Amino acid sequence: MTTDTLEVGPATRSRLNASEWRILVICFLTAMIDGFDTLILAFIAPLVGEAFGLSPVEIGKLFAINFVGAVIGGLGFGPLADRFGRRTMLLVSLALAVVFTLLCSVAGSPQGLMTLRFFAGLGLGGVIPMIIALTSESMPPPLRTASVTWMFLGIPLGAVVGGAIVTATLSYGWQAIFVGGGVAAALLIPAVFFGLPESLVRSAAHTSTDAKSGLLASVPAQFADGRLRAVLCLWLGAFSVILSSFFLLNWIPSVLAGSGFSPERAAFGGVLLNLGGVAGALIISIAVRRAGPYRPVIVALCSGGVLVWLVGQRVGAEQGLLPLVFLAGMGVFGAQLAMPALAAMNNRWPSMSNCAVTHFRTVSTSSLAINGSPQFSSRRTNSSSPSR
Repeated sequence: MTTDTLEVGPATRSRLNASEWRILVICFLTAMIDGFDTLILAFIAPLVGEAFGLSPVEIGKLFAINFVGAVIGGLGFGPLADRFGRRTMLLVSLALAVVFTLLCSVAGSPQGLMTLRFFAGLGLGGVIPMIIALTSESMPPPLRTASVTWMFLGIPLGAVVGGAIVTATLSYGWQAIFVGGGVAAALLIPAVFFGLPESLVRSAAHTSTDAKSGLLASVPAQFADGRLRAVLCLWLGAFSVILSSFFLLNWIPSVLAGSGFSPERAAFGGVLLNLGGVAGALIISIAVRRAGPYRPVIVALCSGGVLVWLVGQRVGAEQGLLPLVFLAGMGVFGAQLAMPALAAMNNRWPSMSNCAVTHFRTVSTSSLAINGSPQFSSRRTNSSSPSR
């Protein structure tokens, strides 16, 4: 068990040492599992809907309740981590995710599954702020932005690997998919416990206001020192891009199934979407070194918006749809994966970086409850056609 606390890396170092690599790898693997477990329902939504006789609107509510839990988890675990430590709250978050993801496999009704997904969402919502903060705090400043981006690549890679596994194992039933997700998360707990240091770094500003403002002291601190406009713009951008991203992530498999794809090919479409995101994020991480962080993200978002529109025009037709899904993932998800690094980069102190990425994640996740929109669900129903 590692008991030392993190210290900010020297500003002059440009390479990671062994302990920093260990932290980055463990956080990356945690992001992979979180990415798969968060999106697990999207891959099996057609099967779950068939098993319980759910309409698209009811499936949308299942998506939404998971993200409602994630919002509450992000709001609760982030400030608690400032007081009790990142690793401690990461372990609590993982334990919640493990227990309730495993219990989803024995859900006997849609209402039971919704309840279990809510509590699983609580845990999953707390994971990402913790690992972003641990990565940001522990890396040398010259590599901080790149390291957070590399770590964040674990989320779409987890969806890619998990989606490929789901595609190959759908014949075992949707219950087995939940069991696999829970077991994978459980295997991470020893690695986090023994491999990550505790993190109790605080800024002077946070420490001085902690006694007066309690766990919510970090919220107004985000707007101090002239950061108000930058933080509000970042939150608005996060809300918008992740709303778009999770519409795609949650609904692409169902939309493809309604366009005539088999369940296996529909799940593969979700894999392609995330694979495009990985490719886009890698391209953006290279472009950021040459052109700075903002222009590559703007270009990716603009191109992603056009490609998402093109995907919408092709709904109902199989030909040419999958390549457009991959390219849309490159634009939208590539930009999304670079945005938490911007949140970490634009803060002066380590604990402010943690607060920034925690509130960034919470604001962005709050957009995801809209995934249960009846208007969107009914639109998808109207475009459905029998599977071929």
